[in-house]
Amino acid sequence: MRAVVMCLVMMVAVSAAQRPDLVVKPGQAVVDGSGLAPGAVVAVAAGAYETLTFTGFRGAPDKPIVIANAKGLVRVENDNRGFAIVLRDCRHVRLTGSGTPGLDYGFSAETRRQGMMAVHVVDRSSFIEIDHVEVTGAGFAGFNVKDEPKADGSTNRGNFVMEQIELHHNYVHDVNGEGFYVGHTFYHGHKQKDGSVLYPHVIKGLKIHHNLTERTGCEGIQVGSTVSGLEVTDNIVMQPGVKPFAKWQDNGIQINAAGDALVARNIIVGPPGSGFVGGPLENDYRIRFERNLVVDPGGLCGYLGNGEYGAGGTVELLHNTLVGGKGGFKVANARLAQVIAVNNFLVANAGAGLQLSGQDIIDEGNLTVATLAEAGLVDPRAGNGELRKGSPAIGRGIPVAKLQLGPDPLGRQPAARSRIDVGAWAPSAPPAEPAGADLAADAKDAPRARTRGKDASVKPAKPAKPAKPAKPARSKKATELPSGWREQLVVALEAALAAGRHPQLTLGAGELQVEAVRDGRLSLRGRDVTLQLPVSALSSSQGMALARSADAEDLVAQWEQASD
Repeated sequence: MRAVVMCLVMMVAVSAAQRPDLVVKPGQAVVDGSGLAPGAVVAVAAGAYETLTFTGFRGAPDKPIVIANAKGLVRVENDNRGFAIVLRDCRHVRLTGSGTPGLDYGFSAETRRQGMMAVHVVDRSSFIEIDHVEVTGAGFAGFNVKDEPKADGSTNRGNFVMEQIELHHNYVHDVNGEGFYVGHTFYHGHKQKDGSVLYPHVIKGLKIHHNLTERTGCEGIQVGSTVSGLEVTDNIVMQPGVKPFAKWQDNGIQINAAGDALVARNIIVGPPGSGFVGGPLENDYRIRFERNLVVDPGGLCGYLGNGEYGAGGTVELLHNTLVGGKGGFKVANARLAQVIAVNNFLVANAGAGLQLSGQDIIDEGNLTVATLAEAGLVDPRAGNGELRKGSPAIGRGIPVAKLQLGPDPLGRQPAARSRIDVGAWAPSAPPAEPAGADLAADAKDAPRARTRGKDASVKPAKPAKPAKPAKPARSKKATELPSGWREQLVVALEAALAAGRHPQLTLGAGELQVEAVRDGRLSLRGRDVTLQLPVSALSSSQGMALARSADAEDLVAQWEQASD
């Protein structure tokens, strides 16, 4: 099951034109970076490795050391070791699997020993970026990024702060624990066997974005002990919690933060527990939960509790689409100064859509429908929460002063004068209308606002300025698509590839060559760019017009964006 997302990835090629400063070859297990200057490039040659340890690397803020795969896949695999890939005592380092054009994940990490982590960042490492790595088969977590507190205090709070960690465009699947386990769980102290209490380090500046997790044993993403700069955005979490080791370890995304947090544009499908869980670890806490899609959780779509902390804090629930489960979003913390819930779409929740507690509550423009059919969503169980024609959520949102939203899960930002739809998807394009759709265009009036407390003004945190999405080129004319065209397209592409041909797709002004079709997902390659595009993302609502030849040799797709 793949979600409807489109990801444009710039490649970092290690080629003859960019001579590496160090080459790592199969058979080498430990790479000492102490002799490398900031800005150095390390090429890891394609092949099989049992483990890879990178230690003592020292880049600079403007000159990180880049470690990249070269000339193919670097596969790191073992049955009995404590890790597959580990970064120890490193600063300002980027580990990237984007070294070979056309290869989605240039590093593959697997360690099947029970309780072990496939990719580990430890020993006082900071300023680390990891991308385009595939992790599977880990005995426990796919990514483990934290140091355990120690008796000597070297990695404990007050002596070490982990800073600026970025994990993006990675694929984690079929692991026994969490997909991403970042930051320590026991922020308020980890009791030792001798009765002493050790306090783990905190994290400042953590970004987890554009990752895909599937069939993780516990949460797809779990974050703890962050104090500032936390952003968990644009991730896809499919079927997490398939074999949790303990109760309450089967949710989609879990965040326990001691500072500000942004959770936006994530797609969570099918957790046995809740879609999102979390709570404040300190007072003056502020979290924004924005434009997320949660579908079919076994529990609530979202839960935020921990009433011991949160005084002076703010929770913002903005433009989310919450489908199924035992309820929508529950905020169970009366100590919060303000809870803001605006323009959320609550669909087929067995319990209450919103359950909010706090000193001041703003509940405006939220829409509840009883059934999935009534909601008019394209295909939420496949990760597509876009609105079909006639959905009651179209145009039913309310404008709120000073509310600054980022783009939707497809990266679209509506124009300032656009209508306001309820839910996660922005109305940048005409609403989708699949074959057979027949929904009533009219609906009941949107719920009236409910406020409580002295000050009901909306005071959301100012989000980071989103990147401006590329403006697609317009075609002059869209083609009517036949029924079942998407399936026909997959068959035609697979036949062409099997015959050794590589059809061309034209998106806007650029041509991309079809490299593979796997699980209904296109892998495309162009000049210095790769593009992953689920076939389900090619929708008539987005104006994707197709012209196919008999042998699919010169297949062409033209992107047309209709005006709002």
